[in-house]
Amino acid sequence: MTGQPNKTKNAARILEKFCNDPTAEIHGFKLIEELNLKSGSVYPLLTRWERMGWVESRWEESDRPGPRKRLYRLTAAGVPAAREFLAQAGPSKDAKQLHGFPTPSLGLA
Repeated sequence: MTGQPNKTKNAARILEKFCNDPTAEIHGFKLIEELNLKSGSVYPLLTRWERMGWVESRWEESDRPGPRKRLYRLTAAGVPAAREFLAQAGPSKDAKQLHGFPTPSLGLA
């Protein structure tokens, strides 16, 4: 495992999602939907983390019609790396709201 991903808000939000259940497999579209992100933000990070050894992926086995889903999960090396990344980056807006921390208002109605 070499290198460290760019410290972005999106990276922190995605890693928090993985760290909530480190053994869970998550497909990229679920991250896009649940975190309200664009695919251009999610898939490059997943690809980078896979090259770094933080996540691994596999194609879903399914008999349902339609395209298969690629499932991602943290690796044994990725769990502590993701937690260290999050500790250095600080909690995201999602984590602050989840844990009851106040978040600044943007003044939008």
